[in-house]
Amino acid sequence: MRGWRWPLAWIVSGSLLAFLSSAAYAQLSGNSLSQFGSSFTSDLLWYRLMPNATYPMGILPGIGIAILPPALLIACSLRQPVARDPFRLTLLIGVLAVLLLGGLVVSVKIGGGGDLHNL
Repeated sequence: MRGWRWPLAWIVSGSLLAFLSSAAYAQLSGNSLSQFGSSFTSDLLWYRLMPNATYPMGILPGIGIAILPPALLIACSLRQPVARDPFRLTLLIGVLAVLLLGGLVVSVKIGGGGDLHNL
């Protein structure tokens, strides 16, 4: 548990700073506060994940092509004993999964774009 102290501190402090700076910007911008919550209520266009008119390749097949090289590098690095540390692997996989899921949600939102730029 001792090894999780600093990563958890960075996660908590980074999240708190992001929330506070977003709230401060909303107050100082002069815009209506109702405009800032639209990203949480907009529709999700799940068809964008597969090939469609907006992005003929589709987001999921595109991700498969984009992550293949780094996935192979990670798999090759697991042959080294230092790379098999469960703590490091858990953090690496956790961070990558959070970024991937966040990018997927943004990609299927209205106005989120129809390609891989959110990932």
